[in-house]
Amino acid sequence: MKLVEKGIFWVILALIIILIIGFFTFSGLKRRIEISTQIPLIEKEGQVQKGINFLLKTDEKFGGGTTFLVKEINKFCRDERLEKLWKEKLDEDISDRKFLYRLYDPVYQYSDIPDLENITDLNTRLIAKAAYCEMFVYEDILKDINTIKKDNAYNSSHLLLALAIIKERGCYDLSIIDTLIKELVEDLIIIQNNEGKSENLSHLCIPLSLDIYAERAAIIGYAGYPIEEVWVKNIIRCQAENGSWFDNLHTTTLALLAITQRNKNCE
Repeated sequence: MKLVEKGIFWVILALIIILIIGFFTFSGLKRRIEISTQIPLIEKEGQVQKGINFLLKTDEKFGGGTTFLVKEINKFCRDERLEKLWKEKLDEDISDRKFLYRLYDPVYQYSDIPDLENITDLNTRLIAKAAYCEMFVYEDILKDINTIKKDNAYNSSHLLLALAIIKERGCYDLSIIDTLIKELVEDLIIIQNNEGKSENLSHLCIPLSLDIYAERAAIIGYAGYPIEEVWVKNIIRCQAENGSWFDNLHTTTLALLAITQRNKNCE
């Protein structure tokens, strides 16, 4: 009888131990599930997808070439939502600058080509003329190219964009255009690397500084040159929790274009 009682005792003890182990195992699993659901979306979705979600949710008017940038981003994403977005925003981005349609539709023909000469902003005028470069003699565009003062702000990146568009359009002597692009890219890479040095990083995550930095990177990539990994890392470290860069559409799309061009995808 005592042997039976001892057997029952050990069986009950074993069951109690199994229940205790099961309880703690279940509790640990439950805790891991809870923690996983609390991971910030930026970690679960990745920087690019988080940024894209910010763009898709915004009701703000696009401007400053933002629509064009979204179109370029979507060359890597192949996302129907982005395709729909840039097409919906096209009219409000173009506004009264109908000549800009050429950047979205290469066969589009602006009705008043000579009027492009009257655009007061030099950067805008050069980009517009670059889009219709087959309508202008090289000397006319060269005059504007030489008038732009190269700098570490927007002038040089806009000049590079214009030259890249001219190359895309196949205008003029491409060996000359390639030389101009190469020289400009070399200058911009030096500026980019200087601004990305460790002693300057505290100043990089400032709206204007990051906007210029991301634009430089994005347009260097657009011109066909590699975007350095450190540039992308510096850009990513300035991303906000909501996926944007300073809640600014222009800066956010520039940052996303730089990242997607470097990664060759939108993951």
